[in-house]
Amino acid sequence: MPNKCLHTLKILIFGIHVILVDMHV
Repeated sequence: MPNKCLHTLKILIFGIHVILVDMHV
């Protein structure tokens, strides 16, 4: 299921982005 893998990757990148933004602020 490549679609599920892509969805998980999106969530992972989103989570990392939120953490980076939270640390920056």
